[in-house]
Amino acid sequence: MKLNETPISLIKNDQIDSNLNKDEQGLYNFTVNTNYDEFQKSFPRVFVLIKSIYNNYMANLIGIIYYDKTAIKEISYQYKLLDGNSDNELAVSKKYKCGSYIKESPPDSINVERFKKRCDINWEPDINRYYGVDIYRKTNDSAFKKITITPRAIQKSEDKKGNLTFPEVCYVDEAVNKEHTYTYKFVAINYFGQPSIESEEIFVPKEDFDPPEKPFNLVPVKHDSKMTIDLSWDFIPADDLAGFNLYRSNLLEGPYVKLNFDIIPSTNTYFNDKLNLVGDYYYYCSSIDYSGNESYSGKIYLQIHDMFPPEAPNNLKSETGPGFINLTWDNNIESDLMGYFIQRSLNDEDNSDNHFININSVPTVLNSFSEKLSKNVRNKFVYRIIAVDTSFNRSKPSINSLAQMPDVTPPNHPVIKSIDFKDNMMVIYWIPNIESDLEGYNLFRKLKNDSLDFRKINNLIIPKDITSYRDRLTTPGNEYLYLVKAIDVNGNISLPSKEFYGYNPKEKLSTKLILNSSLNKKRKKVTLSWNLENSEIPVQGSIVLRSTGDNVLKPYSKLIQENSFIDNISPGKYNYQLRTYTKDGLVIKSEVINIELIKTE
Repeated sequence: MKLNETPISLIKNDQIDSNLNKDEQGLYNFTVNTNYDEFQKSFPRVFVLIKSIYNNYMANLIGIIYYDKTAIKEISYQYKLLDGNSDNELAVSKKYKCGSYIKESPPDSINVERFKKRCDINWEPDINRYYGVDIYRKTNDSAFKKITITPRAIQKSEDKKGNLTFPEVCYVDEAVNKEHTYTYKFVAINYFGQPSIESEEIFVPKEDFDPPEKPFNLVPVKHDSKMTIDLSWDFIPADDLAGFNLYRSNLLEGPYVKLNFDIIPSTNTYFNDKLNLVGDYYYYCSSIDYSGNESYSGKIYLQIHDMFPPEAPNNLKSETGPGFINLTWDNNIESDLMGYFIQRSLNDEDNSDNHFININSVPTVLNSFSEKLSKNVRNKFVYRIIAVDTSFNRSKPSINSLAQMPDVTPPNHPVIKSIDFKDNMMVIYWIPNIESDLEGYNLFRKLKNDSLDFRKINNLIIPKDITSYRDRLTTPGNEYLYLVKAIDVNGNISLPSKEFYGYNPKEKLSTKLILNSSLNKKRKKVTLSWNLENSEIPVQGSIVLRSTGDNVLKPYSKLIQENSFIDNISPGKYNYQLRTYTKDGLVIKSEVINIELIKTE
């Protein structure tokens, strides 16, 4: 519901008005004679608004007040303010219940802190509840008198970081006498100029603000390289003297820190200061009374010389890679640390007597170091770190760290010397590599006319002491190419050997090996004889295998060129088999013959 028929606006009346005092009339005239934009930017605008808050007549003249005389008691209302030209919404109020006027409560959290020539007064500003605060004060037993000419309004302003904050102190009462006691009370003034309920009275007693006589003759009794300084001083006794404080700094202009946790009693004029660092030190002491007043002596200067080396660096670690060795260690915590020397030596069985050399001529301030070396350097090095301070005191060396660059040199390529077909297998032979760090070999194969790449045929690496491999997975009639690669313990792989040809023939020589036996029980001898059905097959020789009872057959003779073998036996069961080896690598096996010699009575 619209309450006013015409917009509320400035009442332009240039005549002297008896309802306004001289200051208010001047502000009103300024408002009348200034255009809107200029008025909004002007400084007097603030005073116009302040005057209109506690002078409703002034507020009416400049058009910022309205009296709703149609409101009915016990009914709640909400008001909305619109722009008279555009009907744009400017503000909406909370809901208010029409009733008898009740005074606001006074400001919250009032606090008064007394100093020698002033009292700092604070309260909790609440700009939504009241506009400002009037302050009343009385001295000793006199009557209260208002000490604020206008209500003290507290507004937020930007701090150094650009944040809007209330001031640290709301009001400073500078008209105080240290010999008087004071009592304060406070009244909040709302935006209609109406006062709140008076606050409780706050009593501020008088205090002692006069410091005691300052100490004098502050001197060092002794100081030495053990990082201690003994100080003494003189003073003038007083009844309210509580004791002394002692202060220290590394700079003449400070900042200074208080050395004593509790006040040094007035019966004691001696202090022992234990230091952690060498360098320049400045001292002064103070007398303090029971009211907390403090007076200060002059400053003295002392110097502590450094005779203590830094701690040995800790946690030295090394990391190696192709062509480099990186070192890291924990930073020392000494404030006078200049840096670190990195020292190196060759590793041997006893590094305690090694001759170490400095790698860097100027101490490094970093707790890391990288040394570049040739990639083929195989020496094992010992590193250690020495800390040095600004007085050139050197620490004990760190714990040694061993370092060796990784091996990046692959083995030489192997050489295949022959490939034979034996026992239905391709047997590949190669010349052994001589590298001391050799781990083994990998064997690769492909069909001779196949365009595909070579494929590794061994599942596990072939040990370094084996220089042949039996390939059981070839197909009769196929031609193959083989190559070998060597690998060392660091995973470096050689170039491949030259390709070598191998052939699995379709037709293979076959024959039957016939084994005969005879037992001479009296002489306890077994005679074995044999022959091949195909006598044209060239052979290398034969081996007799024997077992007793149910045991496994094992080689029993050396390679025999003849076709017979005599075995002297004792009573028992015996099993015999013959294996003949051809010059083409074939193994021809006979049937197993069983012979039993029974023990006679």
